[in-house]
Amino acid sequence: MVARLLAEIGETAASSTAAVAARAEQAQPQRTFKEAMAGNKNAAKGENSSDNITAVLAKRVTDPDYLTARIARDRPDILARMKAGIFPSVRAAAKAAGLLHVPYGGQG
Repeated sequence: MVARLLAEIGETAASSTAAVAARAEQAQPQRTFKEAMAGNKNAAKGENSSDNITAVLAKRVTDPDYLTARIARDRPDILARMKAGIFPSVRAAAKAAGLLHVPYGGQG
């Protein structure tokens, strides 16, 4: 099993869990929409700054840094479990937090 994990993802289960715990230790909560808009000079002027919003959101939804920040902001209980090394991946923690949903009949 260890050899297969090393071959497929380049990590063992223990190193992956340790990486998730380390990421959780350094997590900064994601800013709320209101906080983000307060510092946006274009939003204050009423200008449309949503040129590439779909491309940005498509990448961010699955980005481990983004997911960790959302967990830190919305689910401190899950963040504590991440720090304790309970989750093998950020994706697993995000699923437990309700941030990612598995498609019906699929695994993911």
